[in-house]
Amino acid sequence: MLTVVFLAASCSAIDENLGSCGYEVAVEYSLIVSSQPPRELTAKMVTPEELRMGDAVRQFYSTFFDPYADSIRVSLCCGENRVIDRSCIYGSCCTKYFYLSRGAYDHEVVADDFAADTTLVVENRNVTEWVYLRHTHGVAAIIFDDVAPEVNAVRVAFPNIEAKPLDNNETSLKCYSAKLLPRGAPWQAEIFATLADGTVTKTTLTVSRPIAAGELIIEKGYVDDRGAVCVQADEVGATVEFDWKNGTEYSPDL
Repeated sequence: MLTVVFLAASCSAIDENLGSCGYEVAVEYSLIVSSQPPRELTAKMVTPEELRMGDAVRQFYSTFFDPYADSIRVSLCCGENRVIDRSCIYGSCCTKYFYLSRGAYDHEVVADDFAADTTLVVENRNVTEWVYLRHTHGVAAIIFDDVAPEVNAVRVAFPNIEAKPLDNNETSLKCYSAKLLPRGAPWQAEIFATLADGTVTKTTLTVSRPIAAGELIIEKGYVDDRGAVCVQADEVGATVEFDWKNGTEYSPDL
């Protein structure tokens, strides 16, 4: 694991309800990221063309899981009363102090695509706390090694978001990817293939493997001459609708 330590920007805060009584709490925030490429890339991207497309997937993945944060939002609540709620811009090494009365505080922190939710206990002394922020999203990618010439266009949607096409001029593979919130259950991808005659074929892929925070999942397949998507993986089921009537009103929301 590569641990990048950020200390929140130098600014003291005394809540008006606390007065001048309280204890100094210094908080250090660390982003926990892996220094290794996702295992999915080495497991599923094998051929020369796949390896070249893998570079585009790796770059897309790293844009969300870069070991740096531009901003942080800290919320400290005791009971139903929010004591401090600040947004600070990180430097390379900064410190933030809170002056808090005794109690157990709900401590929520969000920094770009990282987050932490902990309890901060303040007793009769000054303390230093360490909070580790972890990924909030995973990344899914659908790769087609062949799209039949009868297919004019392909669009892919994941839950609540349209996938981004990833371009690599050195390969004929087509890849669509998006970041997803973790799911402890099967998730779906919808593929809309527009044929030369203007009709649309919709394929719904159901992936039984849950996506976890910080994880990359790659599924590979092809689009046949009728616009149907074929994926050869035990974890993926598919349903196909030919001549899908509502294709012109396509929405990426599932």
